[in-house]
Amino acid sequence: SKSEKKNIQNFVSFYQNNINNQIQWIPQGQFWTPKNIKEVETIGVEFSFKSSFQLSKKWELVSNFNYSYTDARTVKKSKEESESILDKQLIYIPYYQANSFITISYQNTSLSIGNQYVGYQFTRPDNLDFITSYFLTDLGLQKLVTKKSLDILLFGRINNLFNIEYEVRQWYPMPKINYELGIKLSIN
Repeated sequence: SKSEKKNIQNFVSFYQNNINNQIQWIPQGQFWTPKNIKEVETIGVEFSFKSSFQLSKKWELVSNFNYSYTDARTVKKSKEESESILDKQLIYIPYYQANSFITISYQNTSLSIGNQYVGYQFTRPDNLDFITSYFLTDLGLQKLVTKKSLDILLFGRINNLFNIEYEVRQWYPMPKINYELGIKLSIN
């Protein structure tokens, strides 16, 4: 139709970094301590796709997809480090990550669904242990009400919709399904 307006954007980035004397935070019991790594090489790619469609005067559809691949390895070690860490992925840096969301809006009300994938992550510098990958889905609804010079945003979210058990750091489980309700006031 004539009222439909489209906006589509793509972005691709390739990168390579060599870092001497990189500081990496390592878990040591309850605390994290900084550790100097002699030399790290990081190679990766990032991809982003964004689109928005004005379906009519009142309806809009917005989507977004992001993907990244990161290969971050120790290429030179310090004297006190073991040979077993050479050419190994750095801890807590997943090779693969992706997220997406779709939002459908009608006037000042919108419904959105978001997804996040995080690949497995090594938890030891020798790559002998890891935490598993996870895929999360969140659902949100919001409504904006404007009264004179006051914007009132009412919102609700269901996080981890499918009640997935996951960890972002080893031995620290993250919340299962949880809910948020809120009001945000803005004075214009």
